[in-house]
Amino acid sequence: MLEEMNPELGDPIRVGSIAGKTLTTRPLEARDFNYAFRRVKSPVKRALLKRYEKWAEEYGV
Repeated sequence: MLEEMNPELGDPIRVGSIAGKTLTTRPLEARDFNYAFRRVKSPVKRALLKRYEKWAEEYGV
């Protein structure tokens, strides 16, 4: 999203440092969340999640 609104961020040579610069942003949209869900993976593995679910069933949480 930042690169979309600030194309110079895509080129590290042109950016140098962002200190003192004003970045342009836009409001978040559903597509931003969809993009993040595709890119970010859960730190909790399925097997561990199943273990917690089983524990919750056994102990009523």
